[in-house]
Amino acid sequence: MRLLFSAMFFAFFQDIGSWAMTVQTPESYPVQIRGKGAALAMGWGRFGGMISPLVAGFLIGANSIVYVWFIMAAFLFTASGMTLLLAYETRGDLELVSREA
Repeated sequence: MRLLFSAMFFAFFQDIGSWAMTVQTPESYPVQIRGKGAALAMGWGRFGGMISPLVAGFLIGANSIVYVWFIMAAFLFTASGMTLLLAYETRGDLELVSREA
């Protein structure tokens, strides 16, 4: 039961991360390259979605299920830390972002 709740906890925050990326990414790029920037970010997310079951299956097969959760947490915390450091507020500045290209 604890495994189910921890999986739901991680899935909730992963879904929020995907939603935030869908909203934040188009605002971070100038209009001319907005589609390419969003596609690149989402493509890396899809690549991680393809690789993660393989890595998780390998670790679970090696009786290392705890490492699966540690790796997921490490990637999520790294992504959130990079977002805090690199993202900037675009409220009221979308025209400025569009002119920078």
